Amino acid sequence: MLKSYLKKEGNHLKKKKRKVFGKKIHRKRRQASVFLIWKILLILATFAPLVYGGYTLYDSVYLSEMFLLRKIRVQGQKRLKQSDIQKILHLPSEQHIFDINMRKMVNRLLAHPYVKKAHMTRTLPDTLDVSLEERMPYLIFLYGGHHYEVDEEGYIMRMMNDYREGEEPLVKGIEYLEEKLVVGQRSSSLKMLKALEVLQTFFLSDVAIFLKIKTVDISNIKQVALITRNNIKIYMGGSDFQKKLKALSVILHKKKASIQTASYVDLRFGGVIVRPRKR
Repeated sequence: MLKSYLKKEGNHLKKKKRKVFGKKIHRKRRQASVFLIWKILLILATFAPLVYGGYTLYDSVYLSEMFLLRKIRVQGQKRLKQSDIQKILHLPSEQHIFDINMRKMVNRLLAHPYVKKAHMTRTLPDTLDVSLEERMPYLIFLYGGHHYEVDEEGYIMRMMNDYREGEEPLVKGIEYLEEKLVVGQRSSSLKMLKALEVLQTFFLSDVAIFLKIKTVDISNIKQVALITRNNIKIYMGGSDFQKKLKALSVILHKKKASIQTASYVDLRFGGVIVRPRKR
């Protein structure tokens, strides 16, 4: 009997302790929740004025006429005019300066055949600054009865309706292209690449100090010929242009006069053959 009674009382005490412990945990959780709510309210009370002030500032800036676009400043242009840049960008008058999609505007500039690199920045309150690097004509090539400007990377810059002989060499002998000719795109024609190769090598050599190139005959890419402004024909072959021009440079430094009066110079056979003009 006594044993049974003690067991019963022990179980009762255990249940009572568990109940008291559970109430304490519940009380602590409730206190923690209340503290968290007060903490959140305090944070909101602290930052609400800042958020509202920031929104008010943004709203006043966005609606202010001070930030309407009024000026476009351009640097680096050589052939393009200020009016050309404005036409390419095609921005509405007095557009808000923060509404302008800068990447889109740069892409519009880069789509122009004359533009190689472009960069744009906002100068507050009302100005766009445009920095350009333009492509420059490196050679002119004749194709299909038309003259085309090409830069040093092989990009077709424009079809010329007003061709006149100028500083850029004229490339002849391109009867067909392996691709569709598109102004603004880079040519991968074998003849075009060969013409660029021989001209770039020539302009980097000492020979360019003495002789100026008028025409490049690319009819046969294995038998490239250069014609100077004083009508000397230089037979280059189809490869080893640097080595051949170096040999010619040595002769020019020693016997400039003999070359200047030559009918042609042949560099195809490992040496320098100079043929005098007939008198």
